[in-house]
Amino acid sequence: QLKIWSGGARGDEELAIPEQDLQRISPVYYLDRITAAVSIHHSLDDQTVPPAWSEDLAARLRELNKDVEYFTYSGTPHTFRGEADQLFMQRMIAFFDRHLKN
Repeated sequence: QLKIWSGGARGDEELAIPEQDLQRISPVYYLDRITAAVSIHHSLDDQTVPPAWSEDLAARLRELNKDVEYFTYSGTPHTFRGEADQLFMQRMIAFFDRHLKN
């Protein structure tokens, strides 16, 4: 999947890593250890990271009964801009208010 997403330009090094080493270093194998709330934000128009990756992460966290919120945005690139960025900031401030304020 790495080579597919990069158009074949990248991924050889990652694909060459033995599976047991990937399991040791990849955070996806340790999601059960998460104790803090998680907020995931992704643009559906992202050309850098596939939105499916965030969807999968949110689903995995939910399956583990983790406190996760997941938002998608349209009409903005990987680095949010304009109205999407303003909404993202509002949601993040609310998230931090809920989880970090005394």
